[in-house]
Amino acid sequence: MKITYGITVYWPSINGASIFAHEWANGIAKMHDVSVVTQSKENDHDWLFTPTLDSKGPVEYMDGNVRVSLIAPNRFEKKLLWPVANFHNFIKPLSSLALRSIFRKKIHTQMLGSDIAHNYFLDMDYFNSLIFEYAHSANIPYVVTPFIHALDKREVYNNFRIELMKKADAVIALTCAEKKWLSERGIKENRIHVVSGGVRLSSEYNATAFRVKYGIKGKMVLFMATKRKYKGYSYILEAMNEVWKDEPETYFVFIGQNTKESLDVFGHYRDRRVIEIVPLEPYSKEKASAFAACDIFCMPSTMESFGLVFAEAWIMSKPVIGGNCIATKELINEGVDGFTVDQDKKVIANKLLILLKDDILRKQMGEAGKKKALENFNWNKSVEQLNLVYSALN
Repeated sequence: MKITYGITVYWPSINGASIFAHEWANGIAKMHDVSVVTQSKENDHDWLFTPTLDSKGPVEYMDGNVRVSLIAPNRFEKKLLWPVANFHNFIKPLSSLALRSIFRKKIHTQMLGSDIAHNYFLDMDYFNSLIFEYAHSANIPYVVTPFIHALDKREVYNNFRIELMKKADAVIALTCAEKKWLSERGIKENRIHVVSGGVRLSSEYNATAFRVKYGIKGKMVLFMATKRKYKGYSYILEAMNEVWKDEPETYFVFIGQNTKESLDVFGHYRDRRVIEIVPLEPYSKEKASAFAACDIFCMPSTMESFGLVFAEAWIMSKPVIGGNCIATKELINEGVDGFTVDQDKKVIANKLLILLKDDILRKQMGEAGKKKALENFNWNKSVEQLNLVYSALN
């Protein structure tokens, strides 16, 4: 089979969705012909400017055995897209029409001969609509992975994407909670398949060297994610003073892409116990060393579709603290391998102190998490499950 993945931001961009797509694409490529059509491979990604005026394409490159086509507008098309990029919110119907017109042929050309189209929802619905349009016109199965984060939010999820999923031949949910959420919104339950993620960290790591490199002399709390407000980094910062009252030699390490907001927030902290590190390559020795070096992993996010970082921390036998959202609560066994918390500095500080003060509890929770990760989160098994979905469609 020839399977084409459509995702707006792909590897080597470092984000959960691109890691899922990268792992699945390379795993499936051992059995089938796999290609990817994308619009960006950048970490610092703006949903509209990056694929239009700031595009670094067109370019083709290989990701293992997967051919990746990064499509882009030409110089003339960039001039046409200038008002779209700058005034999108004021001319949405016209900008959507322009984007679809310019990218239709580019996307469809890359999908020629496909037997299955697998669409990853991130942003840019004109892109998603064009993937579906090709699949429908070519009469091939259309598969969607929606990566829905806000399962417990009251605001209405993008209705356009809901309608696309109703037309899909298969929808890949990452958790049972996501499957339930999708079913409640009219997607046929027999078309929803739960396929979890896996863990792949470098087998080479050095916790001691990591601590020496960054001057970490006490216990270490690790946060690793893009520093967006909903991820909860600012609430960890607010909790630090409460923690330091009882555990003054606790270090807080924040790894991940900065945002405009986070640059301003971190500008107010000048303390040797607060350490910022740029994003680390997903399979690097440095990333594995960070997990090995920490005592607790903490990311109190309010929105997650899965949460690969929790599984990565567990593989290193670390207890975790996650946010009080549906997907994370399904992942974390409360009080057994971690805690879930609201974004409240006192609540976060309390859970951190419980773990920081109890070496035995930290070890017990970390070992329980490792057992769970080894039993449930394996990319080879994940690829096998996905391949069964594809086989049933073809």
